[in-house]
Amino acid sequence: RRTIHDSDQTFVTDEEDEQLGPLTSTLVDRWYAVTKTYSATFRDDLTVRKNELVQVIRCSHPHWIW
Repeated sequence: RRTIHDSDQTFVTDEEDEQLGPLTSTLVDRWYAVTKTYSATFRDDLTVRKNELVQVIRCSHPHWIW
């Protein structure tokens, strides 16, 4: 493992990583796939349950800033 210092950010990468940046193509693809799946699963449900969910989160996490 090696540590890369870039301005104020510090990245720790494994030796097998081909790219030095924090965002590799694999990471981006994985994030996109998860986001797309989440959006497709909850798109129809989201508008109906949004207000209910917000109320639940406000009650259970009052320290969150809204």
